[in-house]
Amino acid sequence: MARPFLPKTPERLEWLSVRRKARSQVMIALQSGRLIRAMACEGCGEHQKLHAHHHDYARPLSVCWLCASCHNQLHVDLRNAKRLPPGARRRGRVLFIPPATSNEIATAFRHIREAL
Repeated sequence: MARPFLPKTPERLEWLSVRRKARSQVMIALQSGRLIRAMACEGCGEHQKLHAHHHDYARPLSVCWLCASCHNQLHVDLRNAKRLPPGARRRGRVLFIPPATSNEIATAFRHIREAL
């Protein structure tokens, strides 16, 4: 599956720079011995070649060690968490969500009344 083209906005260029610096700091720390690569994947426990995954690039040496399979699955899960609800679409920064059907609205009100 091809990745969608992402325009190089100033925010994206800044993010790419921060990401590059974090990766570089991990490599330097590994070479100097300040950071030690785990022996097994933190996801599945396999003893394979491990990838350093940053949860936050602002903390470059705070990484979790994952095999390629777990690392890929983590990014798939993160992408899925950012997906839009069915029928929704985005135009620039504006999110358009389709109106609920009358059945969905009635069901929501019924749940609210039952909870009271």
